[in-house]
Amino acid sequence: ALDAHVSQHIFDHVIGPKGCLRNKTRILVTTKLSLLPKMDEIYYISRGEIKDRGQFEQLIDSDGPFSKYVAEYFIDQQSGFETDLDQPDSEFINQMEPKIKRAIEHVQLSRSISFNRNISMNEQRHHSTFASQSAINRSQFIRSESIFESEKIFAENVQISQGRLIQAEEMAEGSVKMVNHKIYLQTIGWCICLTVIMTLLLSNIFQVMGSLWLTDWSNDSLRPATELTNSLRIERILVFATLGIIEVFFTFLGTLQASLGCVRASRILHNQMITHTIRAPMSFFDTTPLGRILNRFTKDIDVVDLRLSPNIRLVIMQLYRTIVAFGLIGLEAPIILAFFLPLTIGYYVLQKLYIQTSRQLKRIEAVSRSPMNNHLSETVNGTTSIRAYGLTKKFTRGMLKLIDDNNQSYWLGFTAARWLSVRLEFISYSIVFLATLFAVLSRGSLSPGVAGLAISYSLNITAILNLLIRGYSEIETNFISVERIVEYMATPEEKQLISNELERLPFEWPNKGEISFENYSTQYRPGLKLCLKRINLLIPGGSKVAIVGRTGSGKSSFALALFRVLEPIEGTIYVDNIDIRKVTLETLRKSLTIVPQDPIIFTATLRENVDTLSRFSDEQCIQALKDAKMTEFLQNINYDLDYVLTSSDNLSVGQRQLICLARALLKRSPVIVFDEATASVDHETDGHIHDTIFSQSFESKTVFMIAHRLDHIMDYDYVLVMDNGEIAEFDNPNRLIINTDGQFYSLAKEAKII
Repeated sequence: ALDAHVSQHIFDHVIGPKGCLRNKTRILVTTKLSLLPKMDEIYYISRGEIKDRGQFEQLIDSDGPFSKYVAEYFIDQQSGFETDLDQPDSEFINQMEPKIKRAIEHVQLSRSISFNRNISMNEQRHHSTFASQSAINRSQFIRSESIFESEKIFAENVQISQGRLIQAEEMAEGSVKMVNHKIYLQTIGWCICLTVIMTLLLSNIFQVMGSLWLTDWSNDSLRPATELTNSLRIERILVFATLGIIEVFFTFLGTLQASLGCVRASRILHNQMITHTIRAPMSFFDTTPLGRILNRFTKDIDVVDLRLSPNIRLVIMQLYRTIVAFGLIGLEAPIILAFFLPLTIGYYVLQKLYIQTSRQLKRIEAVSRSPMNNHLSETVNGTTSIRAYGLTKKFTRGMLKLIDDNNQSYWLGFTAARWLSVRLEFISYSIVFLATLFAVLSRGSLSPGVAGLAISYSLNITAILNLLIRGYSEIETNFISVERIVEYMATPEEKQLISNELERLPFEWPNKGEISFENYSTQYRPGLKLCLKRINLLIPGGSKVAIVGRTGSGKSSFALALFRVLEPIEGTIYVDNIDIRKVTLETLRKSLTIVPQDPIIFTATLRENVDTLSRFSDEQCIQALKDAKMTEFLQNINYDLDYVLTSSDNLSVGQRQLICLARALLKRSPVIVFDEATASVDHETDGHIHDTIFSQSFESKTVFMIAHRLDHIMDYDYVLVMDNGEIAEFDNPNRLIINTDGQFYSLAKEAKII
């Protein structure tokens, strides 16, 4: 996707016989025929087979498939670039014409009458266009430009970043803010939270009642044998079983509510994060690596899905059990609480030390995972290049280095958890030792049931406290994932309008496709220079406009501005007299169509790829594919619209582009933008797209063709020449080409069409 000047420069200084790669074996896949005479060997491939091979002169003289292909190219060039100037079309064409004269005659005879009819219709249409144009004052198309002040007026409140485009990922410090906890609880639902708390509380109450009943039951051994009747034993068993069943019921109910609430919270957080990410401006994706985004949607969502729910339920249960255990010990043997006070302080200190360390290690681990995802994504996408350059070992070492960096923080977090476990176990055994010592020393004053209860709860409370501390620490560290998700939920979105700012749109807007730019300027990000400057332009509805210029001149920025991917610094764009800033983004982008340079094919059925919103019938989809010159492909799949397209399909770039063209045909938008859609396709596919643009399907449509190739440039109603973000020239191509001092003339000469 380079203009002729840059393309020729790269060939001469890099690839060509005198380029820096002259001592290397170069394999050039190209559709630029003017480079072929400089090749040592040529392979002509058609339908996956080598149809012809040899040196250029040899192939031209052989009158074989390659010679016929060049002849077709010559005829297309002649039919596309005839002008009133009677100038040579191209140096290459002039040199080849005598050598392929016989092949040209053969191809011309094989061309159908419909081809000539189409050419005459195009000439007639252009004639009427030029006649009507003479009645229009040219000042309507390029409005007088006022003196444009320095770009400083747009940069007064902008801090220009002198650093890298992609900055290091931000990492919070300190405890997780309470607002993140609040957001998570709100997504669960306050009613569900209250239900979980109450049901788990009731579960613990019935557990305590069962323990007290069991304590009273154990004291039956002190009763006289005459009082231990069968009815008493049955009563003991039935009451204990009933209390256990009720406890299990409330535990199940609380666990179920907690799980459902956490699933609800996870779904809401994921939906909000993906909504904000999709609606983020393009500058966000320019400065944020894909691996960083994937990290939030994979690992962080996984933690919220699977880790938080069981830990929250565990902490609530253990908190209740801790309170109950201390209460029972205080009720039956209050002196033991005196020993628990310093031990509890020890638990608190250990917990604070551990959380401060583990929390930050968790953040480091989360941040270090993003480069791994990014490296993996880049490696998968660039596998062909990596293998071609023999860099497999280098990329493997790079991945292992990133894994080691991530494992360092994970391993330190693991060892910190073991550090905590050792100290918690020491405190636990200290509690058990004190409780047992107290029971032995007080054996004369304590009943067997109370002594057993004290020792039992001392054993239990150690396990409970260990689980409580670990569970709370896990919640604190896992809430870092919630913190990172909330960060993306705060991602700035593309500008959305409030209801009182919306323009009341007429029915079926837009219907004419008239485009007007009024003193329009924009930039990609704050601090960067303007990519479009003081654009003043009026495009009549139904016009076919070619946008040309050197690489980086602002052609693609023109399309981005039309779709409001770039917001204006000043000025306005009107579509059918409606300010697009006062139209919702959804409405605007549904009303326009763009065919990108890189064709987007989804892993879905052919119908879903062509009719993405399922609004058209099978007959309409098939007709759109036929109009896009995909008849042969349809025949190969037996017109099966449910045929699934995948990345493994042998679809050429040209076929993918034609499917995108069918998508545009089916959408029937009054304004269609081709953003260098023919830059990566062969001349035959380029011709198909060109024929479709000038067919009846697009007769009343406003078409913008952003192009580096100038093969069919003379067929368009207008040519817009961009230079450094400004309009250099705008007029009918037949008028522009007369101006030998103009930029269009220079571009056409470099492309060798004059």
